[in-house]
Amino acid sequence: MSLCIVIRRIDHIIVLEVAGRLELMERGFSPLVEELIGRGERHFIVNLANVSFMDNSGLGRLCMLYTLAKNRGGDMKL
Repeated sequence: MSLCIVIRRIDHIIVLEVAGRLELMERGFSPLVEELIGRGERHFIVNLANVSFMDNSGLGRLCMLYTLAKNRGGDMKL
């Protein structure tokens, strides 16, 4: 299963509903995060309930989102 990300907004928080495999070969997560951060979004909830597999690269992408959000005065929760 490839990666599927549904984006919702609750007030000022962006909710990312992630499903599938979050891994090295998947290229969709990082550009999406960069676009959202570039638009000024700073508060994120990432739902990983439907992620079937995550490698260290996927974990690194989550760390990237956390760091970018924190550096801009925001936060990320799983």
